[in-house]
Amino acid sequence: MLKSALVLALVLVASGALCGCEPLEIAGSQAPAQPGPGVVFTYPQDGQYDVPIHAQLVVTWSDETPAPPTLSLENESGPVPIQTTQQGRSQLVTAPLEENSTYDLLVNGVAQVTFHTSCLTPQAKSPPELLTLNEAPVDNSSVLDVGTLRLLFSEPLDPSTINASTVRLVAPNTGPVAGTVVSQGPHLTFSPQAKLRSDVTYELQLSEDIKDLGGEAALATSFAIVPQATDQGYEQTLALESAAKPESASFGEPSTLSAVPSNATLLTSQLIGSNVLALQPASLQAQLWDPAEHGGAIPFTIRRGQRIDVDSLDIFLGGQVSQGVSTGTLHFTLLTDAFGTLSRSPYRSADQPPDDERAPVFADIVMDAAVTSEDAQGNVIATQNVLGIRLAGVATVTEDYMVIELVGSFDYDTLGVGLATNTIALRLVSGSPPVAQQPLPTPTLYSSYPAQGAPDFEADQVLEANYTGPIDPASLGAIRLDHAGSAIPIATWVNGSVVLIKPATRLQDGAQGTLTLEGLQALDGAPIEATTLEFSTPDLQFDSIEAPPMVLGVVPGAPCALKNGTREAPGACQGGLNSDASYQPFTHPANHELRVWFSQPMDVASVALGDICGEGSVRVETLDETGNCTAAVPGTLEVSERGFGFRPSSALQVGGTYRFTLVSGTDTACDPGELCSRSQLPLNTTPLGGLEAESAGGPDIVIEFEATANTADNFQPLESSPQSDLNGNGYLDSQEAPVVTNQVAYEIVDVGGVITEASLNGADCMPEREGTQVCVAVHATLPVDIQQLLSSCPIDLEGNPSSAAVPCIQTHLFPTTLLFSSLSMNTTALGLVPVNDLPTGHVFVRIQELEGPSYGYIVPDPESDIPQYVINNDVYIDAPDMSILDGLVPHDLQSKPLQTTLRGPVTFRPDGRMDVALRSTRDLTITVNISVLGLPGHVVLRIPAGAMAVTLGGPMLR
Repeated sequence: MLKSALVLALVLVASGALCGCEPLEIAGSQAPAQPGPGVVFTYPQDGQYDVPIHAQLVVTWSDETPAPPTLSLENESGPVPIQTTQQGRSQLVTAPLEENSTYDLLVNGVAQVTFHTSCLTPQAKSPPELLTLNEAPVDNSSVLDVGTLRLLFSEPLDPSTINASTVRLVAPNTGPVAGTVVSQGPHLTFSPQAKLRSDVTYELQLSEDIKDLGGEAALATSFAIVPQATDQGYEQTLALESAAKPESASFGEPSTLSAVPSNATLLTSQLIGSNVLALQPASLQAQLWDPAEHGGAIPFTIRRGQRIDVDSLDIFLGGQVSQGVSTGTLHFTLLTDAFGTLSRSPYRSADQPPDDERAPVFADIVMDAAVTSEDAQGNVIATQNVLGIRLAGVATVTEDYMVIELVGSFDYDTLGVGLATNTIALRLVSGSPPVAQQPLPTPTLYSSYPAQGAPDFEADQVLEANYTGPIDPASLGAIRLDHAGSAIPIATWVNGSVVLIKPATRLQDGAQGTLTLEGLQALDGAPIEATTLEFSTPDLQFDSIEAPPMVLGVVPGAPCALKNGTREAPGACQGGLNSDASYQPFTHPANHELRVWFSQPMDVASVALGDICGEGSVRVETLDETGNCTAAVPGTLEVSERGFGFRPSSALQVGGTYRFTLVSGTDTACDPGELCSRSQLPLNTTPLGGLEAESAGGPDIVIEFEATANTADNFQPLESSPQSDLNGNGYLDSQEAPVVTNQVAYEIVDVGGVITEASLNGADCMPEREGTQVCVAVHATLPVDIQQLLSSCPIDLEGNPSSAAVPCIQTHLFPTTLLFSSLSMNTTALGLVPVNDLPTGHVFVRIQELEGPSYGYIVPDPESDIPQYVINNDVYIDAPDMSILDGLVPHDLQSKPLQTTLRGPVTFRPDGRMDVALRSTRDLTITVNISVLGLPGHVVLRIPAGAMAVTLGGPMLR
């Protein structure tokens, strides 16, 4: 006897007892009637939007056949190469899909499925457009009176612009409906707090204050919502059995629709390798609604707050180099009510009765989840919201129970530097007893940015509070930010278990701030303990020497105006010696953004992208074969005071030649169309010629590069943090404190020739070492591409060549600059002539590419689970502002070649950022030669092994 309400409802559908209703229509479906063998299921579904570009496509046949029909794939440009794998009655298809593109999946040359891929890239000069409501075109969508409104836009939205004022569901006479608003990427969800009325026409209002990541406003719009009634419902338990066999690491029953085992998920990326994780036993309580009210389909809802737990993810870079971090159990907690349907197969004719093989019942479900994890540190790395997870499958009857097989894919952020594709296979069984789950503990504050008492929070940044569990997005209204004695208007939103706070205006420099976190609740309504965080912003005033800003790093390219360049060799930095080696030709993956870092805060209004050739302080232009601009590349600038990123609206043309230009002035005045600092000095593009205020301006930095094929490499911008020389003038001013984790120690080893004595000015910073060592600050930018896993690392932990079969991760180092602050020396010539308080000024350490690209390696350490980052680099050292007796005494601290070896652990900070704490492993000896009245002399400086500390942090993960 069939006892399951779900099974009974399915039988009603299968028997056609519901008024002879037509099958559910799916937008765009053109499948012909197939009374015999044919397609019974596909993923993605016909008409589906937001399909991840690395999703596995599935086509399932009604019958097993040794020679299934031919599959092919086309987009706007024509045929797309595919690979197919047979899995039972399913064919699995992989293809190089592109973002924001429409594809046709063809069977024997006839289009069977049309779908559209995700758009995660901001679109320039195009306001965000609403594409779908509840997975259907807006004019053909439906909403249950117990339903959630899920909106998909044409590009990612700025989450700070999404709130109860910009997204409103309004009822006549009674006003706005109370509800929760969440957004992530191009997704926006409004979840009413109470059941809507089916006899009322609501109005969904979207404000023009909704903006995309480039600040472009959406078009204000509104449309009517008439909810469908759900008067009669049936409670149903859907059990999810564990995929893992407890006695082994193998998995149980395979999915009938996917290569992923049932009730497991496959997380795949080049960064962390391939990980198959089992879903732990659970049950979801669903409410099924009367199909007679919904065109023969059986809609069902799964209330928010329920969760699916997933086995712990151990972080292994490249899948083999242990990071020493595990997430603990991952929790996928429903942020909003999930919605699903059971319906006749859209791929079979309306007159064919449902059966388990020839015409199985079609299942479809969409959900929004907050991902958190059991381990507090692992959670900071892993937590995020994933909205619009859409799973599809088939429902069959086995004995007395309904079995629903579902498959789907969604993108998952990994370590803040890339996206992994998560392919999931669910097997839900009706009629089983509920599986008890331990409730999640009430979240507590684990870490924050800025940290408690931080003295150097950058005044234009977003604040973060990292909790140990998911936060109710509707509970943020009591958060307060006070700074410099005034309350600051803020925007707040939640991403997983992280609360983000964006000030409406830039904070003041050198002022105290207080962030009050109160009124927060867990998703189950439990109150969270209030917390107050104290911090301050740095004082960026100059004691005496005011320096113009410089470029510390640019990708692609080199951080200077170039000289002696050709199309085959781009040249070297102006101000260096003519013997300086040229940089390698600049290339850039077509799917990566362009990035720039500055030495000090900039006037963000001066960072303006050109829309046509030859305009804008930032220009990205397409070149013809003669090097002339043919068009500006459309894209979006994401600007902060310390740098910016440029994301093309679509991938660059592989093999195309482009020009990336940073415009400076020809004098020390800051004029329109020029990149300028907050202190209104133009960009110094030839810092090797001098760094003080009179050196501001210079020729534009012009980088010509070739776009190369899309890459799975993960771009990781690293920058020294914390810093000492915050205003970037090359000196530690009175308000700037030394930071021991970013400093370099010098000592004098020898003098000779005309120099008879020399000493360093300053406190001994290494009292445990013989002699006197004086430390200066280091400011470093080290953007890298994290590349493929090498099965045999070319170097060992000491940086020496190695042939041992030890795996490691290769990283490409871009040719950027390290800045050392000024060192002061006293010298005596011929025992008689003193030259005291001689400042070196800024000392440049320029990473070079003498024989090809520079690489670093993330190498496993057999003595710990923490990998080591090992770098051998050829560098040039320059001290352009060191002037002895007003230049009468020349020196050779210009383009002086050295080789450095740095090594340090790769870990994660409490706020989730990647941390690389590098130290020099060998003595570095620098001989400074001078000439006094034609007589040669020298001072030999040494940086002892371990005395160069460069601690780098990655960007915030959210």
